[in-house]
Amino acid sequence: MPMMYGYGSLWGLGMMIVSLGIFGLIIYWAVYSGVRKGLKEGPRDKD
Repeated sequence: MPMMYGYGSLWGLGMMIVSLGIFGLIIYWAVYSGVRKGLKEGPRDKD
């Protein structure tokens, strides 16, 4: 039982790290795309 619990918690921790990494990557990509788009269109076009 303890081994299974340890494996389960380790797996959960790994999945949490993976999902956090994917979430951060999506946010980073969205921000990067927004900045690049803003620079390409020009700052005064946003207003």
